[in-house]
Amino acid sequence: MTMTRTRGVDKALAISLVDEVLERLQEVTNGSKNPMLHDLDQFFTTDFHLVNNSQTICRSLADYTQRIKKIKRKYAKVTVTNALEEPLFTDNKLAFRFNINFFDGDGHKTVVNFMAIATIENNHKISHWIQVSHEKSPFEWDS
Repeated sequence: MTMTRTRGVDKALAISLVDEVLERLQEVTNGSKNPMLHDLDQFFTTDFHLVNNSQTICRSLADYTQRIKKIKRKYAKVTVTNALEEPLFTDNKLAFRFNINFFDGDGHKTVVNFMAIATIENNHKISHWIQVSHEKSPFEWDS
């Protein structure tokens, strides 16, 4: 059996793509309209997979669009950071860390930290996004 291998992509292009994806995620989540496939298809393959904390969350771009709709219903506002440090890059995979701030209708903020690995295909679209996430606790000094 021969396995096909995706050619490597340019690091600057990969970083730019991920930054654009994070910005677009914030835009479509906070926008007045529900996200449509055409809002995201320039960034993701149609068979895009999202895995969070070892659980498959989405198996297609359509699933991902539905996931964003759920987030829009649950939170009044969402802010997304770009990669927090210089991402690690090899061949066609980019590993990076970012935060998402979720604000409920009362203005309470929940910060979730993500560590993600994005697989970027030759067509410069993301096919797989594997992440681990955890809610950040507010820092308190011991008295």
